[in-house]
Amino acid sequence: VEAVTVTSGPGRVVIVSLQDVTDEVRTSRAHARLVQVVDQVDDPVVLVRTDHTVVYVNDAARRFVEDDMIGQPITSFMRDELRAQMDEHVFPLVEAGRPWSGELWLADPQDGWHLMAVTITPVMDPAGADPHVGIAMREITAERAHEHELASQARHDLLTGLPNRLDLMELFSVAHESGDPDDLVAVTFLDLDNLKIVNDGLGHTAGDRLLVAVAHELRDQAREDVVFRFGGDEFVDVAVVADEDAALEHAGALLDAVARASVPGVASRVTASAGVALARRSDIDGERMLRESDAAMYVAKRSSLGRPALFDEALRQRTQQRFQVEADLQRAIEDHALAVHLQPIVSLETGTITAAEALCRWDGGSPADFVPIAEDSGLILPLGHEVLQLALDAATAVRERPGLEGLVVGVNVSALELGQPDFADRVLETIQRSAIPASDVALELTESILIE
Repeated sequence: VEAVTVTSGPGRVVIVSLQDVTDEVRTSRAHARLVQVVDQVDDPVVLVRTDHTVVYVNDAARRFVEDDMIGQPITSFMRDELRAQMDEHVFPLVEAGRPWSGELWLADPQDGWHLMAVTITPVMDPAGADPHVGIAMREITAERAHEHELASQARHDLLTGLPNRLDLMELFSVAHESGDPDDLVAVTFLDLDNLKIVNDGLGHTAGDRLLVAVAHELRDQAREDVVFRFGGDEFVDVAVVADEDAALEHAGALLDAVARASVPGVASRVTASAGVALARRSDIDGERMLRESDAAMYVAKRSSLGRPALFDEALRQRTQQRFQVEADLQRAIEDHALAVHLQPIVSLETGTITAAEALCRWDGGSPADFVPIAEDSGLILPLGHEVLQLALDAATAVRERPGLEGLVVGVNVSALELGQPDFADRVLETIQRSAIPASDVALELTESILIE
């Protein structure tokens, strides 16, 4: 309302001008309500002009500055590197009418740095005039810390605290990106020899305590190297060494560290077998080096000398041959290409054949060569089943001859077969399908039973 008094002659005239400001009042009240709401928001909100001068901050934003921000450039509260980033990448994008989202570190004078998820958006009025820039922030410091903790847990063994297999493979994937390409890198694969005895005799809690003690000793011994718990009772060490002799010496020191591990109240000590694979940093292939060090470890374990074994060219050839034998044997089992010969057992008293031992024969190699491979690879299970069936078939044919009607047939059984939960049921089912009574079948336990 606007009133103007005009004097003219004997009287006065009052001119009143009315203007409808309903929209302006509503807008002002809405703005006041919005400011009141935004002031109560826990997340910092800042409004700046296109010249980056601050025109509004809510209460949450004031925690990051000591001075009044109103009227000052927003960049004056930023560190130099952040100011340069904003001037070069962020503000030009926003001034072109496009929003920007990202993460920024802001300093709180009271309690240090905070990681913020930031969204910067152009703000225009309906007429397109008086452009501003809205900055909304949300603190994600704790959220990111939790994510990093989860990521760390995913890459570390919960029992020992050592990095795990996932972290090891990540190390392999980036190893060639740092350090001298000519560095000689040694991967030592360690397998504990008698942890199962501790677990079976004293319980898994004692076994876990011993694993923790082993991890502690390995970590102390390795120092600048990286030791990983590969899984179960297996550990892997990665180190840069001078030459083959230094690699074997280092692996020997790791074996000594394992032997030092002890737990109060647990009299048993553990030993380990170690295999070493070498490669130049530029030629590192993690999967290959693990296979090679694992193969060398088995050589060391079979030697029972307590010394580490190095994967060399001779072992490479034997390993390749071993893989070939394993593949050929699996195919022979599937194709029923094996044969069984019955070796007679003769009574010295009567000179008659009283029993026969089933001997597996294969054109691909000697049993002395392929049976250990079958035991290591797990093929001994289908191999044993195939041999039992062939032995029963062969014995059935022989028992038709005069004087051999009651021939007993003996079949070798490995420790792995005997340890299968369904072993007895499977053997009885196979025998029942044959013409030979179970009483005329002898299961002969191999030497591996004593070892297990």
